[in-house]
Amino acid sequence: MATVARAISRTIVVIAAASLLIGCRELPSKARGGAQGPATGAPRETPQAAPIAPKATREVALQGSPFGVFYGLTTYRSRPSTQYMVELGADWTRQTLPWKGVEPQRNQFKWGTVDGAVSMVDAAARAGRPINVLSTFRTISPWAAARAPVKVREASVPPSDLQDYYRFVHATVKRARGRVRYWQVDNEVDSPFFWQGSAEEYVQLLRTAHRAIKDADPQAVVVAPGIQLWRRPMIEDEIAAGRDQRALDVYRAWAENNDEAKRAPTPSSAADLQRMFSQGKAATMGKHQSDFIRRLLDKDTAQYYDVLDIHIYHPCELIPDIVEWAQATMAREGYSKPIWLTETSGPNYPELWPNEKVGERRQAEEVVKRYVLALGCGVERVFWYVLVAPKHQDTGEWSRTGLLRRDLSKRPAYHSYRLMTQMLKGARSVRTLNIGSAVQAFEFTRPQGSIYVLWCDQGKTVRLPIGPCRLEIVDALGNQSTKETQGKEIEVQLSSTPIFVKRTALGRRSASLPGPTASADRHAEGLTADARLAQSELGATITSSGLAPSGDI
Repeated sequence: MATVARAISRTIVVIAAASLLIGCRELPSKARGGAQGPATGAPRETPQAAPIAPKATREVALQGSPFGVFYGLTTYRSRPSTQYMVELGADWTRQTLPWKGVEPQRNQFKWGTVDGAVSMVDAAARAGRPINVLSTFRTISPWAAARAPVKVREASVPPSDLQDYYRFVHATVKRARGRVRYWQVDNEVDSPFFWQGSAEEYVQLLRTAHRAIKDADPQAVVVAPGIQLWRRPMIEDEIAAGRDQRALDVYRAWAENNDEAKRAPTPSSAADLQRMFSQGKAATMGKHQSDFIRRLLDKDTAQYYDVLDIHIYHPCELIPDIVEWAQATMAREGYSKPIWLTETSGPNYPELWPNEKVGERRQAEEVVKRYVLALGCGVERVFWYVLVAPKHQDTGEWSRTGLLRRDLSKRPAYHSYRLMTQMLKGARSVRTLNIGSAVQAFEFTRPQGSIYVLWCDQGKTVRLPIGPCRLEIVDALGNQSTKETQGKEIEVQLSSTPIFVKRTALGRRSASLPGPTASADRHAEGLTADARLAQSELGATITSSGLAPSGDI
């Protein structure tokens, strides 16, 4: 998790078009890089008129469920939590595996956490709710470490003997082979909070882990460690490409609610940014971290992982720009990898939570925004951080990341997540639409008909050129409404709260929209039949395994 990250506020990603928004001046649309998905071709619900917008800036094919939640195996109070995964509709989760927890002494293995994950995967499959687990190795082992970590007790450090590390990784993957297929080699190694070694030492570790994982399970997938400190190399690349204004926009968006940045002079030019990068910590630690990321992304290192992982907290509107930068960097190096986002959440910081009601509403909105923005620019899997904050984050800013509160009651974000998976389940592709400046609009194509997701942080009324139809609308907070038109257009009011829109024929009501979700103040909710079925077996499986988060991320 981006422990050293700071809060930042919103910046607007402009997706513009020609004359689809009546009464508004449109700007040229911005084409984004990256792989393009195939033409949709998915069967649509009949009768079907023209789509909400006839033109898209890009289309991305979706393969399998993208929905994940970090720490979805158990809550930190060791209560079974697979019931929440089932109810949320999340098919992916992530756990950490500190070396010391699996092999506390050389050749003495404790398999409780690994076996617990395997048992959970097996039980989920029997319950008809397959769950995929991404396991993140942490190189934390007092007996195997080359040196002790400095200041941060739970930081990973290079092992004194890479053969010990090979044996540990190989044994763990072999134990879980066939059920756990996704393995990550440490976490956010671009930050000294998590990795206290050089870039070259990490590349040696990654090379060793890759060989051990593939030797133990040739079908396994190796995931890169999660890039946290993307800001500086991204800004440097924008300046190098002559996009000075974009570099300034990225910096300002990150810095606006960052207390440390607020105390520093505000840069007004690319030259100011370059001077900032050459002074103080930025000249030493900042350059080291930037160089570290570039080493992770170069083609020689990329041969040792199958998936690139990026961690993004604020602002959500920068997600497409960050992903585009990563795609462009890989293309420049001559390769391409799938991109996952295994940590994201927001808003987490006190200044963005003036009170719980406002903060929790914003969080519910951001659940939908973060997933939709990420999927729209080609991210394959997205994991919300976190189901419920672990013990060491039980208070303070990171305690607000949970879909569940500390007492395990459900935040509005829990219900918006559940609504999102219900609405977008089975989508085969997503198109980014040209609706109007400052408007975010996406079409998710499904076999039973498209679902549209729209919002505008500034608030705006748009006229959609869609012909005679009935619109069924539900927003991220669960409020429902309908609109009908006999004409060629229909007026829709947008706000910062995303809405899901389904088109049906006039006089016909769709059965696909979910019923009203729980209100923001409702903390308890009965489980569905599927959830109860999963809970009966999975809960017992997990409780008996002793599986629980390790206390570090």
